[in-house]
Amino acid sequence: MYSQKTNIIVKDVTEKRTAKDKRRSKVKTFHVPFDLGDIKDNITLTTDYNSTMSKEQIINQAFRLHSQGDILGATKYYEKFCNEGYKDAEIFNNYGIILRERGELKRALNNVNKAIKLNPNFALAYSNVGSIYRDLGRLKEAENATLKAIKIDPNFAEGHLNLGYILNDLGRLTEAKSSTQNSLICNPNLMPAYASLSTILGDLGHKNDSIKCLKKAIRINPKSEIICFKLAQIYYLDAKYELAEKLLKEQISERCQSLYLGCLLGLNKTNDFYRQYNNIYKNNISNPEIGSIIDHANIINDNKLKSTFCNNSFDYIFVDKIDENNFSSIHLNQFISYLRSSNDKYKKQSLLMNGSQTSTELFGLDFPFIKSIKHSIEDKINKYKNNFIDFDDGLIENWPKSYSLKAWAVIMKPGGFLLPHNHTYGWISGSFYLKIPNLNRYTNEGSIAFTYKDPKFPSKEKNFPLSIKKVNTRDLIIFPSSLFHYTIPFKSKDERICFVFDLIPK
Repeated sequence: MYSQKTNIIVKDVTEKRTAKDKRRSKVKTFHVPFDLGDIKDNITLTTDYNSTMSKEQIINQAFRLHSQGDILGATKYYEKFCNEGYKDAEIFNNYGIILRERGELKRALNNVNKAIKLNPNFALAYSNVGSIYRDLGRLKEAENATLKAIKIDPNFAEGHLNLGYILNDLGRLTEAKSSTQNSLICNPNLMPAYASLSTILGDLGHKNDSIKCLKKAIRINPKSEIICFKLAQIYYLDAKYELAEKLLKEQISERCQSLYLGCLLGLNKTNDFYRQYNNIYKNNISNPEIGSIIDHANIINDNKLKSTFCNNSFDYIFVDKIDENNFSSIHLNQFISYLRSSNDKYKKQSLLMNGSQTSTELFGLDFPFIKSIKHSIEDKINKYKNNFIDFDDGLIENWPKSYSLKAWAVIMKPGGFLLPHNHTYGWISGSFYLKIPNLNRYTNEGSIAFTYKDPKFPSKEKNFPLSIKKVNTRDLIIFPSSLFHYTIPFKSKDERICFVFDLIPK
C-alpha cells in the first residue's frame, strides 16, 4: 500500500525587491523536496546575519535559502522577519510549512492563517491549512479549507489532489477519484496524483484501471520513483516478480530496494538474493517489508539471516486489555452503534470473507468515542515500546521519530474470516476487539493467527510455525507490521467487531 502524504507547497520568490519596487515576478510553486524528520530536533537559530538588513533583504534571503533546501538557514531568516514585527503573507505561509514539517502543527496553522488574513485570496495558503488540518485529524475543516483554495483558483492542481486525499480519508472514494482526476486535468504531469488515483481505483475494485493509470504515468516519466514503486508493488503482491524486478532494479530508494529483495526471493535467484541482502544489511535498511522477507527466507532456506527489522518476531506480539477506566462501555457501545448505522462507510476488501471494512479514516472523525479510543491506543503504544526498550532489534532501535496513526474497523458475520496478509507500509499494527461473540473455547475459531509464511512466496514444503491468540471483548493485540496474520473462521450467530490500527512512519 502506498501511504499518501498531503502536498505541502511553498512559494519561491527569488527576484530582488527594493523599498521603491515591491513588485514580484511570476511566482513558481514547488513541492518541498526535503524531510525535516531527521533534523527537526536539532534546529537552532544563530545570529550570524547582519542586524541592519532591510525587510526586503530578509525576505529575499529566506526565499533563496528555502528554495535551495537550506531549511536551517531559511528558518533563521523567517524567525528574524517575524521577530522584527514585519508582515508578509508568503513569509507566514512558508514558515508555517517548516513548522508543520517539524511537527509543530498548531504554530504552523497559526502562521498560515496569518498569511490568509493578509491575503484572503491566497489559494496556496488555504490548501496548506487544509493539509495541516488533515495532519490534526480535523478532516471536515481540512475539506472546507481546501475547497476554498479551489474556489479561488479552480486550476490549482495540488489543491484538487489534496482534496482527493482528504475525501479518501473520509471514505468518499468516488468523490476522491473525481477530485484526483481534476488535478491531472490541471497538471497532466503531477506524479503524486497518478499514485493516489491508482490507490483509489484499487480500493474501488478497479485493478486493471489502477495499473493503466500507472503505466500512463511511466510513459511520461519512466524514472519516477513514486510511480515505479507503486506499479512494482502491484506486480509484487500478485507474485509477478519478473515485471516488478524490471521496475525496481535501477531504483535506489530503500522501499524499492526492499521490494527488489523480495522479487529475488520469489524468483529463486539465490546468489542475487544474498548479494542484495548483504547490501541491505550493510546500509541498515530497516522496515517491515525486509522483516517479512527475511522471516520467510530463513524458513525455506534453513538460514538464520539477521533481520534489520526484527528477529524472532513472535516475541514482539503484545497482548493487553483496554479496560473500562480507559475506554468506557458507553463509548464502546457508541462506537459499535456508529459502525452499524450505515452501509456507505464500507469499501471492497478482497481479503475479507463474509464481512465488511470501513473506508473512512476513523481517527479523523470528531466523536468523543474516537478521541477516547485514540488516547487509549496511544498509551498502549507507549507501553509496547517501553516493554521492549532493551531489545536490540531495528524495530525498537529505528523506531520512527514521527508517525501518524491510521485506523479502520472490520465487522465479520458468522463464518467470516480474513485471509493472511501484513501491513508493511506501517511499523507496528494492532487490533482492539470491540465485540467478540460466544465461541467454542475448545477450538481456535475466531482467533487471530500469526505466521512467517508469505502466501505469495514459494514454501518449498517447509513447515511454518504459528502463533495463535484467542481473543475476548476488550482485548488488545499489538505486533510488528511485518508479521502475516489472519482470522480463523467462527460459527457463532453474532458478529465479530474489531478496531484495527497502524503506526505509520512519516
